[in-house]
Amino acid sequence: MNTSSHRLILLKLIILAAVIFLIALPGSAQMGQDMNSPVNQLRMGDAAYAAHNFQFALHAYMNADRMSEGNCIRCTMKISQAYMGLKNWSMALSTADRALAMATTATEKAQAHNIKGTAYLAQISQDPKNIQLAQEEYRAASQADPLVPVFHFNLGIALLKDSHDDEGVKELQRFVDLAPQDTRVTMAKQWIAEPRRARGLYAPEFHVTSAQGNEISLDSLKGKIAVLDFWATWCPPCRAALPDLKDLVKKYPADQFVLISVSLDEDKNAWQDYVSKEKMTWPQVSDANRELFKTFGLEDVPTYIVLGADGSIIERVVGTDPQHSIAYRLKDILAKQPELNLH
Repeated sequence: MNTSSHRLILLKLIILAAVIFLIALPGSAQMGQDMNSPVNQLRMGDAAYAAHNFQFALHAYMNADRMSEGNCIRCTMKISQAYMGLKNWSMALSTADRALAMATTATEKAQAHNIKGTAYLAQISQDPKNIQLAQEEYRAASQADPLVPVFHFNLGIALLKDSHDDEGVKELQRFVDLAPQDTRVTMAKQWIAEPRRARGLYAPEFHVTSAQGNEISLDSLKGKIAVLDFWATWCPPCRAALPDLKDLVKKYPADQFVLISVSLDEDKNAWQDYVSKEKMTWPQVSDANRELFKTFGLEDVPTYIVLGADGSIIERVVGTDPQHSIAYRLKDILAKQPELNLH
């Protein structure tokens, strides 16, 4: 386990400890309430869920449900969401069905349908028929409560993934109209302009400035094969891969291929000193706040993302293999790209 993983685990523990302390603290907002009340169990579950500790969250939500004698629809929905976090899709769906049976308002029914839609959408690789089931659930949610933006967003994605572009674009536009300030609007607009992006693994839009002062964006990389190298100086496997990365830079011409190293180092001086010492002459980007790291949904370093000339994600290479070097693992991937015509 590397330093990044240790930090993530520590952060989760701190969040949980802080919430438990605040709940138990005399004079706090929870004063006069039982530590084991459904409300406090839900709050503890929410804190655990936010920290991605889905097992703890599930336990707290079940406690809240038990204390409510099984009559808490909010608890039931949260139990279903915790099961989804644990990737237990069958339990997520059965619990969502229970919530749907308990629902007495249009809003509650819409929320239960939305949860079911998300569970089905997560399973389309296992069974293609799940995409139609996801659409049915998302459509039921958007019809039951049509002013909730996320229901239209989710339905739009499910439709585009099934090549129903016209209807999918309409749903995404409805989402944009209802929530123009939502952080997902940029993504929605990209899919409205190019619906095919929702069906493939396309890189998210990004704009960064390299240590050399050059602006780098997804659009600026189009026409080239690019490798994004997410690394850190405190990561031994990252450092060990450096000779292979240097070989890649030497092997492929700059007008066809670009390597971009994205550092997670918080100590910029250490990063800059290392880059200078090791003569890392290709584009170097500091991502100390992990904004780009999060944009790509990454969890660990080293991770290498190979981008196609059209902005698609061709491959993700995670970690290191003691049997094969990074250059070896990327060699076949890069050799198949027609843009890399070496002479």
